[in-house]
Amino acid sequence: MNGPLVPDPYPDVGQCVHNLLLRPARPERLWQQNHCGVYRSDDGGDTWQRLDHDGLPGPFGFTIMLDPTDPDVAVVIPEKAYEYHTSVDGLGVYRTRDGGTRGSG
Repeated sequence: MNGPLVPDPYPDVGQCVHNLLLRPARPERLWQQNHCGVYRSDDGGDTWQRLDHDGLPGPFGFTIMLDPTDPDVAVVIPEKAYEYHTSVDGLGVYRTRDGGTRGSG
């Protein structure tokens, strides 16, 4: 059963977005982290690709940072879950250098 803190991971509209970023040099590429995962869009938000499937210990979190010089580099700090707001197994900072294609740690 889903509730206000346990959202539907595939809603018709919207999601609890925690962070949404774009690089001005490549405005069609958006990155977001929300209640259900880490995502990237390469078409200005029309479609989203989920990126936390490989390499991250958990999908939940608030922090996402972008490299101002490389559109394929992003950094996230995953958290355990919506009810805990603590890092997973100690503080971990995860970076992708390939736009999240393969996952990284």
